[in-house]
Amino acid sequence: MRCIYGNWIRSGLLLGCALLLIAQANGADAPSELQPVSPQKLEELKALRFTVDDFPRINGSQITQPLSTLAACKLTGTEGKWEIDPHRKIRLYFPLEPRKIVTKKPGQKNIPLTIHSKLDRKTYHHGTHRSYVNLIKGKADLLLVARPPNAEEIQLAEDKGVIIELRPIAKDALTIIVHSDNKVRSVTTEQLHGIYTGKITNWKELGGKDEMIQPLRQSTSSSAQQIMEDRVMKGDEMAVTRGLNGSRMRGSENVLTKSPDGIAFASYYYIRFMAASMVTKPCAVDGVLPYHDTIQADKYPHITRIYLASRSDLPADSKAGALRDWLLSPLGQALVAKSGLVPLDPNAAKQAQQPPAK
Repeated sequence: MRCIYGNWIRSGLLLGCALLLIAQANGADAPSELQPVSPQKLEELKALRFTVDDFPRINGSQITQPLSTLAACKLTGTEGKWEIDPHRKIRLYFPLEPRKIVTKKPGQKNIPLTIHSKLDRKTYHHGTHRSYVNLIKGKADLLLVARPPNAEEIQLAEDKGVIIELRPIAKDALTIIVHSDNKVRSVTTEQLHGIYTGKITNWKELGGKDEMIQPLRQSTSSSAQQIMEDRVMKGDEMAVTRGLNGSRMRGSENVLTKSPDGIAFASYYYIRFMAASMVTKPCAVDGVLPYHDTIQADKYPHITRIYLASRSDLPADSKAGALRDWLLSPLGQALVAKSGLVPLDPNAAKQAQQPPAK
């Protein structure tokens, strides 16, 4: 393991060894595959189980909440269900528990299932920035996050004497979205940069209607905003002043549905599985649309990683250490695929579903 200082430290200052990116044996700075797991270790991990009380606290980005809850349900034997969150208005996976059955008369059906409050609290995701703060302060055991820590978060970790270990676990993508009535189907990365720096202001410059472009941005703490700044803006200031209030990505969808001339950006997983809309559509970038296959094959230009983060002082023999190992194994890759995220290694996901060799 070694200390990595990536583009996320925008100040250009070395903030001490507060971040460890667990790389491959070849020393790659951006590992794209998982460490191999021996057949014996894999069989041990297949037997891993938790009670609701001893299941570790997983925090993270909003888009990784379904993966956390799927893992919690699978490893505690708890039933779960996809539902629309009535408050955030997005599709999430919830842990459930049966209410007490009260039979008033023969043939009456069981009372509907309700959210398992204790397991829901252990897998509730507060957003990327707050989750890093929780990990650093010891209020979370593991994180599933959509970006590495930024300079502020690394500084906080250093101030607290904490080293964050970061391991890639899945793929995602920065997705550009426009209104479904928009005739523009593709933009280049250079054109995106022009739109968000104010150099390109009219859709006719991109082959569309003679109408002003209304670019939308995310809140400063959002993963999508920081990825956009890193991948597309590359240090240049956004000229866009029309932002989205709050830290939830749903805002871009709501605003864009009412702005036919708008353009926004968000996570592929979020747009595809959590907040799908008939009023908006993804826009190709550099001629490639963000789909599962183009992300899996690394053909889309703005592929990102989902990371599993933990503290370096996490005991290997702890419950959280065991869960970390499970998530980073082929078993975890199979669950990544089940959640709708793009696994780092699809072959590993298939391996986990095969019976052990005799």
